[in-house]
Amino acid sequence: MMRKEARDTLAAIKTLTRVEAWIRCAKAELASTPQDELLAEFIRVNERLLQEEREKLLAA
Repeated sequence: MMRKEARDTLAAIKTLTRVEAWIRCAKAELASTPQDELLAEFIRVNERLLQEEREKLLAA
């Protein structure tokens, strides 16, 4: 049986992977609608949050 810390880490990795997928999809959409500033901001914000969460995970 996995320890709680290992389960929590695995859950965090899965969440980050889903966010990465959303960002990839958003970038693909933005390629077809480059004037969509809201989508561009969504990408910027989520990339920053993703990086912050990765750093927290690596520091743990």
